[in-house]
Amino acid sequence: MAGPLIIDEEHESSAQMISNVLEKLNGLFVQYIKELNNLSSNDVVRGKAGNALKAYAQQAAKIQAALSEIASSHQQACQRFLSSVDTADQVHL
Repeated sequence: MAGPLIIDEEHESSAQMISNVLEKLNGLFVQYIKELNNLSSNDVVRGKAGNALKAYAQQAAKIQAALSEIASSHQQACQRFLSSVDTADQVHL
């Protein structure tokens, strides 16, 4: 059987970096959607263009929701992986 699997600081920091980037991107999308909704709710754009802007904001919200789900899945996968490594290391000690 192979020896213990040890995760070095670089792996953990890479996972944290990806989480931070996803969190920041999600925050940018949230702000962007707020701005789009602000434009459409204040009647800055009316008629067909206003309706198109609302539809665009709805699509952007769907992208943001998917991004949020990706970030959550990534975080859970990292936690499961690190937990399984910790368990494997304890078995080999």
